[in-house]
Amino acid sequence: MFKQWIFIAGTLAIMALPASACDICGCSSGAYFSGILPQFNRHFSGIRYTYRGFITNHPTTDGSILKSLDQFHTVDAWGRFYPHKRVQLFTVIPVNYITQTESGATTSSVGLGDMQLFANYAIIQTPDSLESDWKHTLLAGGGLKLPTGENNYMKNGERLIQNLQPGSGSWDVLMNIIYTVRYKSWGLNLDANARINTTNNQGYKFGNRVNGSAKFFYWAKYRYWSFLPNIGLLGDFGAQDSDKGLKIRETGGYSVLGTVGVDMYFKRLITGFTFQQPLAHQLADGAIKPLQRYSVNLAFLF
Repeated sequence: MFKQWIFIAGTLAIMALPASACDICGCSSGAYFSGILPQFNRHFSGIRYTYRGFITNHPTTDGSILKSLDQFHTVDAWGRFYPHKRVQLFTVIPVNYITQTESGATTSSVGLGDMQLFANYAIIQTPDSLESDWKHTLLAGGGLKLPTGENNYMKNGERLIQNLQPGSGSWDVLMNIIYTVRYKSWGLNLDANARINTTNNQGYKFGNRVNGSAKFFYWAKYRYWSFLPNIGLLGDFGAQDSDKGLKIRETGGYSVLGTVGVDMYFKRLITGFTFQQPLAHQLADGAIKPLQRYSVNLAFLF
């Protein structure tokens, strides 16, 4: 049987913008997606590196447009624990390194992001083996995103705007549902995730987010190795942010990405790579253009 890992990227830290820049940047398109992994029913700990890039247009007070390249490097440390065979507890702790290049100048920032704690319950769960032609699992759960990231980050003596803070400063609710079906070695994974955001102590509220994916995969085995190549689509929608109850125009939007990847398993070791290509998007009223994303992961079962 197959098992999902939920990893959540959370709100990213970013460097300071020039005084003439608007309060938009690539981080307004942040999202998280599920992965596909075998249902080992075992604890694990691991790390995952993710890269995301954006071209952002910043209107200035004189009517001109400044373009920046925003690059987000995130390392998630996460773990899974089984208190019961149908209950999975997760912890995700992100660390972010971001660079922004504008007019030939590059600035950077490093910071702890917002920690996530959540659980999944296996509503339907069949054994993990190739002895039966049909296998499927249905998982549902939720949790909290904690305001562990800095929300009063200063750069050059000035406080950064909300989109540029390492943390959101709010307690947010996470929900997800995941279904995987497999016939022999071929399968389909469907998942949907939601994040309901609350208002932070600055009076700012990030827009609620809904995202999901559909992935086809093939499970191949060779001696002690198992391989899981997969291909599919990812979709992400974010509502507009609000500041003290007023909607912010240049926030929110949607993006659709194609994804291709492979996971590999050897005894207690799990590793994988994923590449994502933007196919369609409308972000921050057209001010943000997403670039390719990729990620690598490594985990150990125990």
